[in-house]
Amino acid sequence: YRIAGDTDCAAAAVKILNDWADVCKQITANDNNQYLAAGFQGYQFANAAELLRDYEGWSETDQNDFRNWLLTVWYEKNKWFMDTHGGDGVCDLHYWSNWELANMASILAIGIYTENPEMVTYVYRQFREGEGSGALHNMIPYAPVADPSGKTSTPIAQCMESGRDQGHATLVSSMCAELCQMAWNIGIDFWGMEENLVLSMFEYTAMYNSLPYPSIEMPFTEYKYCPEDCGCSGKHGATHLAVSADGRGTERPCWDLIYNHYKAEGLSDNQLYYSKQFAEQLRYTDRKLTGDGGAGDSRYGSNSSAFDQIGWGTLLFYQE
Repeated sequence: YRIAGDTDCAAAAVKILNDWADVCKQITANDNNQYLAAGFQGYQFANAAELLRDYEGWSETDQNDFRNWLLTVWYEKNKWFMDTHGGDGVCDLHYWSNWELANMASILAIGIYTENPEMVTYVYRQFREGEGSGALHNMIPYAPVADPSGKTSTPIAQCMESGRDQGHATLVSSMCAELCQMAWNIGIDFWGMEENLVLSMFEYTAMYNSLPYPSIEMPFTEYKYCPEDCGCSGKHGATHLAVSADGRGTERPCWDLIYNHYKAEGLSDNQLYYSKQFAEQLRYTDRKLTGDGGAGDSRYGSNSSAFDQIGWGTLLFYQE
């Protein structure tokens, strides 16, 4: 609808949003995975609503109902998770970075659509100086280091989940990029905060997961997840000694978004070497130029991981 002006597409999208708001009364599960759903799917619903905000076929009554649905079914869960870091008996960093990034993305998207500056400020403060796993310096726990291969002039930095597995490490990059772009659209620069610190994480993750894989050993600082003195009631921590090879090469549709943002801001390809490499890799399917896809694209898996990001980065952001 936004690209071609096709009102049939807008009408179909409005029907989908209205039907969900009419039928879905709560997000629930027998464990905390319900809060992942509230994050990953909540921000996508809110983004769709924002794109349809001024469509004349979406009545004000239905939009008000949809806003209330976002606030009561989605936002309340997002806010509870962020405020409690996952509930009683766990430390602030017990739930991995992707959990908080998803819930911050949902709060920010809902705050934008409902025009609530308090929600926007809340996410800004949580990202910049929060105590949880989605806060900038907990998501990226150690100072960036030089790329030992010298291919990128940007210092590279492991994330909290680099030693866990690459399915989740790449998820941190993709959700961080989605959050950064939503903030950017309303004048908040998460991308450039602390001298482009998130770019150091993007370059590290892309370096390890894009093809061709580097032949050198990845720099890595020992990371202790939920150590004995962390305060969690159930002890099942881990010590990561190296970047995890589990899930290496996981593809997620965030790299054209990342590469093209920094390119537009004047950074050189030498500063974006690995993000560019991964973006170029995802523009092709079976050696045909297709662009990276959206939620549900088979390249991103067959289960929930295929639906965590909005995607379509080549279509929306590729400048060349």
